[in-house]
Amino acid sequence: MSEKTMPVSEAARNFSRLVRRAERRASTIITRNGRPVARVVPAKPKAPTGRELAKIWPKLFHLTPEEAESFAADIDAGRKSLSPLVSPWEKY
Repeated sequence: MSEKTMPVSEAARNFSRLVRRAERRASTIITRNGRPVARVVPAKPKAPTGRELAKIWPKLFHLTPEEAESFAADIDAGRKSLSPLVSPWEKY
């Protein structure tokens, strides 16, 4: 969904519409005299607690041992193919 622009007067008259847009993960730029002055954005979702994660853990997708080994091997191969990191301070 694209970001919409709305004059402050329309935003005031249609505040509940702004909130519904945010609930749909869309943001809105509020303008005054054609200049952006504010932005209504969706709130960040609350991070789950450890207890909540423990409750949903069994329902989550898990790799088989073979898939996990293959994934680990791919990560190792990728790391070995990278050039060593060089600090920009040590370049010269």
